[in-house]
Amino acid sequence: MAIAVDATSSGKDTTTNTLTVAHTCTGSDLVLVVLAGAYDGAGSDRDISGITYDGTALTYIDRGEYDAEDSQMEAWYIADPSTGNNNIIVTYGGTCDEVTLMAISLTGAGTIDTNDNASGDGVTITKTLDCAADAMMIGGTQTTTASPTNLSVTVGTLIAEVDPGFTASSAYIVSADGNTTLTWTGGDGAWAVVVVSINIKVASTDNPAFLLNMMR
Repeated sequence: MAIAVDATSSGKDTTTNTLTVAHTCTGSDLVLVVLAGAYDGAGSDRDISGITYDGTALTYIDRGEYDAEDSQMEAWYIADPSTGNNNIIVTYGGTCDEVTLMAISLTGAGTIDTNDNASGDGVTITKTLDCAADAMMIGGTQTTTASPTNLSVTVGTLIAEVDPGFTASSAYIVSADGNTTLTWTGGDGAWAVVVVSINIKVASTDNPAFLLNMMR
């Protein structure tokens, strides 16, 4: 069973320390990945203290941070999330000028394969991960640009793009196998990027049907 996109969601707000977005999970072997950005002069305000989905805590993966330009993007996930329509709630360390959220749930997914982050100035930023076979690579960025529609990647499918005002965020997903690269272009200022790859779900060898098929 290949990894497939189940659902996506996104949201934004200003002058707040929390952000709530509804997301609907369906299917089996689910993993929900949340990319949450923040723009604020205080790093302690930008730091996320926790994310929940249907009241269950997500696990922190990694963050991209450009402290000189007050921008940050974090990645969190939960395996086997509740199905149905439930709220993602992000809680920040303090009140932020701007906050963003982009979420994607995947079916046929296993666990986190690898992850990394990047930051920098300019119109382009690139990040490469050495991914497992048949994985999915997800990347999110927070950048200072006129509009998220200015942002694009050379290879990948758009998950979401949000524009709370001064900054913009976008997230993309791409099929991965070995060294896989996401390259964003179109920014006109600082970038804060986080990338993560998700393994395909491996059939359990404890399953009698699986063992029977292996013996044939």
